[in-house]
Amino acid sequence: MFCRNCGKELIGSPEICPSCGARPMRGNSFCSNCGAPTTPLTEICPKCGAWVIGGERQFKSIRDEDLDKFVKKYPPYKFFQEIKQCLGLK
Repeated sequence: MFCRNCGKELIGSPEICPSCGARPMRGNSFCSNCGAPTTPLTEICPKCGAWVIGGERQFKSIRDEDLDKFVKKYPPYKFFQEIKQCLGLK
């Protein structure tokens, strides 16, 4: 795995990149699979073909406190029920 912010290879799955101090999956400059340079609009890595978070599908920024509010409002069971309903899986 590579940091999407600085492109350095990571050992394991750290919460914070030891090289740049950012959350490894929050950046958009490098592929997390091979470390190749990407742009904010890249959706598939041109080097390895892996799906990368980017383009219009990328979450701009989710603050931890916003996520906590969401989880409190939608307990996991209720949340998954709503997702299944939206997908038509009932």
